[in-house]
Amino acid sequence: MRISVKIGIAAAVCLVAPMAQAQSFDCAAVMQAFRATPVPGIAIPDHASCEDGQLQAFLRNEAAIADAVPVTDVEQLYGTWLGDDALRYLSGVSVPGTEMLVIEPGETEGSLFITQYWLKPNVPDSDLLPWDDEGYAGWVSRGALIPLADGRFQPGYFGDEAIAYSGLRLEQDRAYELHVLSELNHFEMPLRFRQSGDDLVLESERLHPLSRIPAPHVTTYTRVDRQAVDMALLLVVALDLSYGQNFDCFTHQLSDGEGPLLEAFQPYGIEEAQTWLDHLMSLTTARMELVDQMAADTPPENASERMTEVMEAFVTFLGSPLNQHFTSRLNGADSLGCPEVY
Repeated sequence: MRISVKIGIAAAVCLVAPMAQAQSFDCAAVMQAFRATPVPGIAIPDHASCEDGQLQAFLRNEAAIADAVPVTDVEQLYGTWLGDDALRYLSGVSVPGTEMLVIEPGETEGSLFITQYWLKPNVPDSDLLPWDDEGYAGWVSRGALIPLADGRFQPGYFGDEAIAYSGLRLEQDRAYELHVLSELNHFEMPLRFRQSGDDLVLESERLHPLSRIPAPHVTTYTRVDRQAVDMALLLVVALDLSYGQNFDCFTHQLSDGEGPLLEAFQPYGIEEAQTWLDHLMSLTTARMELVDQMAADTPPENASERMTEVMEAFVTFLGSPLNQHFTSRLNGADSLGCPEVY
């Protein structure tokens, strides 16, 4: 690893070191909730605050970086991968947001089609999440990765295979948005995937915007279930919970199919919870879209009648046994397996 990269990592950890002194931060419990791997060579954290060296576990998986081997079977890469970097928002230095990769088979043998997302509980210029029938739609980049050798891939540069960028606004603050975009810029040059079980290591290079000199960068991810990601994000939004405390924690419990969150679902299961969330978001979306239409220069003639129907359906849903169960069991995350992080 180049000295410049080591200095950058050290600076990031030092920047957020005050988190180690947070009185409510149980280092071991938060590592478990986030499925973070302790840093090799550093004392295993206990239930006190993190020591400075242990904080790096929330930045990237150093054990996976040391142990992972180049991917030779592309099918090992298929699936959904949640970024391990949570250190900045856990510390309060930045607002919450998480990278996610969805990797699928490409159109040609050995190639990949990759979609990169930036997950957030809210997005600029909108009161609703960027959502569609297939789940979270807040993609940042997508395109083909062409196989080279030894786990290395080259981004597609031409035609339908070229890496495309959505142009979606990611952050409210312009300066921070530019920082996030630079952190997510993995697919401009050839890259390499290495893997250790359910841990993925992405080794890429980034071009300096002026000198065009490439600098190495390493990012790590953990395999998760795509439905779990969508449900965790919806739960945070629907129940107005802390993203920093609950999203990553919920995602891993839902991916594992067990934990205090799923115990709180009982006697219902994940399918009933998804039905409840889908109905809640559908009614909420319909209500907000109608509010926007009524505020337009030419509102629909039957807007008042439609709003009455929507609100009656919404009130009926709020009083339903399914909604009463989930809101009563899930409001307040203290008993859902997600320790305090602030």
